Amino acid sequence: MENGSILRPFLLDIGVEPRKRVVEDLDFECAETATYLTYRDTKTVIENLTKAKVSKHRIHSSVQKIGSFIDRERRKTATGKVDLLYADGTKAHGTDGKKNEINVMVGKNSKTGEKNLLGLTVNKKWKETAEQFNGKAEALISDADRELRNALIDKALNYQQCVRHSVEDVGYSLWKAGLPPQDRKEIRTRLKIILNACRNSAIKHLKDQNMERLQWRINKTLADLKQLAKELLEDGLTTTAKFIRNSANYMITFARRHQTNSHPLHKQPHRTLNGRDSEENQK
Repeated sequence: MENGSILRPFLLDIGVEPRKRVVEDLDFECAETATYLTYRDTKTVIENLTKAKVSKHRIHSSVQKIGSFIDRERRKTATGKVDLLYADGTKAHGTDGKKNEINVMVGKNSKTGEKNLLGLTVNKKWKETAEQFNGKAEALISDADRELRNALIDKALNYQQCVRHSVEDVGYSLWKAGLPPQDRKEIRTRLKIILNACRNSAIKHLKDQNMERLQWRINKTLADLKQLAKELLEDGLTTTAKFIRNSANYMITFARRHQTNSHPLHKQPHRTLNGRDSEENQK
């Protein structure tokens, strides 16, 4: 119209409900852009692309709205076969200056390579995150977070402690102990060599089916880890030594997966959550 006003029926025809200021397409654009940009940069991009004025609060609302929608739809979808259950947590800056704790669970079918988001929570305990997955995986893979492991240990037949996280945890522990950078590097390198040798052996013997040699490598790896922990303990690095000793069995679960059918992964000797054999298995 000449005075610049727009008739309401026209707004309804193009999908804008009464008193609704933002169409759903704009919500989707805001939410998607905010996945890889800050809210401030998202505001700039959206305004340059659409010429619509949006605030950081509006972008946050769009993220919450679209996120809730995706979560509802995800829960309606039946989860396919899951062999491996990956879980990890991270922190992200919030709009109020505080950090948000984000927990994520991803399932993987080892035969097809297909991955599915199984759980996602913000500022919730891992126990609540775990409730989103009702299945049973062959193996849980995660870092050494005790709360995470305890919450998800019943969701899998076996537990594999992430090798990369283990090496990083050792480095951090050594840094807290005040060890010089070069000394930390040497210990981390030694740990990686031990674990990489076990990994390469598992890959090799998966092909040639030499399970006797693989068992030798598993025993050698455990002995090497025990020796490393002993040396660290003698040097007064008690915390790091205890971490390696308690995590040793969990670091090499991947190798046990490739043993003969008479020793499948789920029939390996029971181990307590601190990584040691139970008293019954030590006899």
